[in-house]
Amino acid sequence: MTLTTDTIVHGSGEKMSEAKPTAKKLLTSFDPSNPEGRGGGFVVPVVENGRVYFFDLKSRRVVEYAMMVFVGRQISANDLFAKLVDTGRQIPDVEETMAVLSRYVLELSNYKVGNVVSIKVSESGNGAFQLVKLADTPSAASRTIGCGDQD
Repeated sequence: MTLTTDTIVHGSGEKMSEAKPTAKKLLTSFDPSNPEGRGGGFVVPVVENGRVYFFDLKSRRVVEYAMMVFVGRQISANDLFAKLVDTGRQIPDVEETMAVLSRYVLELSNYKVGNVVSIKVSESGNGAFQLVKLADTPSAASRTIGCGDQD
């Protein structure tokens, strides 16, 4: 994780710098039945009616699993918010959405490229979420997640 600074102007007209988290890694949608597939779009957490889930910015669908990839440039919550808006998705509470995306960018630093994760509502409630690592690699995730899907 890297912190960048943006200059903000407070009510008194005084300028202050505020640290904003950025990351060079992001999560993409992951299909355990095709662990080598690389066509998924980047995902962001979306909170709706107390539920939290991954929203694929490319397919505009809800996805259950995501895999960490290296993107090679700094990505901020503002970048992700812009992409979310570009999908045409309704944003009922901009402030809450930005807070969720900022926390998401911070959380990404806890995972390595190749890790497969899911998302769930945090026990603290109020729309908070936590990422849960399911496996270190896509092939391992395919074996563990796929076990429940096979009859």
